[in-house]
Amino acid sequence: MIKHIVMFKLKDFENKQLKQEKALFLKSELEKLKDKISVIKTYEVGINFIDNLNAYDFVIISTFNCDMCLNKYLDAPEHKQIEKLLNENVIQKAVVNFNL
Repeated sequence: MIKHIVMFKLKDFENKQLKQEKALFLKSELEKLKDKISVIKTYEVGINFIDNLNAYDFVIISTFNCDMCLNKYLDAPEHKQIEKLLNENVIQKAVVNFNL
């Protein structure tokens, strides 16, 4: 089994409320992928609640049965579509994939 973790830092917004609203919107859109892409085994999206310069704004923690399943997820049109939305709103991301 594969664990896939992606952390995101959002672009700066006019204020914290707008940034929080964008994070909630992206969370909602990302969570829809679970029902659209069958190879996803588990899928969680979390929003950071502690103000810290080193902290990322939100994270995806997901699992897949194998490398091939992870690749199918990454190549899925639904994932590609949300990737474009993320690229418009994110300034930095970090990815870790590991075997369970």
